[in-house]
Amino acid sequence: MKLILSALLLVLTLSLLQAAPPNDNFANRTAFVGANATVAGTNVGATIETGEPNHGAVYGRTGGKSIWWTWTAPFAGDVTITNLANFSHLLAVYSGGTLTNLTRVTSGYASSGYSATATFDTLTGGTYQIAVDGQSGASGTNLLTLTLLPPPANDNFADRIVLTGANVTTNGSNVAATKEPGEPNHAGYIGGRSVWWTWTAPAS
Repeated sequence: MKLILSALLLVLTLSLLQAAPPNDNFANRTAFVGANATVAGTNVGATIETGEPNHGAVYGRTGGKSIWWTWTAPFAGDVTITNLANFSHLLAVYSGGTLTNLTRVTSGYASSGYSATATFDTLTGGTYQIAVDGQSGASGTNLLTLTLLPPPANDNFADRIVLTGANVTTNGSNVAATKEPGEPNHAGYIGGRSVWWTWTAPAS
């Protein structure tokens, strides 16, 4: 009688799952505070929620691992948000308070090692939701920076600077200026960053 012994090879594979970051879900988004802030983050282990918008839709790209922040503007001005990451990333800014009722304000995209940038104007008290997502599910670490520049003193029509005299020269800047609701197009163009002066002729 011939005895044939067979050996059974058992292969055991262990996979260590990375815990999701604390701001993985929209409901747990991290708060930005102030006019200038920088925060480090990671989307390793992050997920996409049901009903979450595609943060890369305007670029024809998809994400897969998003993390969230929220920010309320302490004053009106010009906002610049940049995100530097070691993975190809999508940056999106929304208004709205629920995941399924967000309105895109602006967005950005950059490859690994480069910064995505998003800029927009805000009014005092404007609240925004900020998402960083990895393109096609890419993940890694990121550095998110927010800068809010106040508008010039004569940004609004009601705050126009008074010019006096028959011969006047003045300096000005429209950096971080805005266009008010109801403001006309100047010289036939839409514009978007107006500043104002007023002058009364001292003589005919």
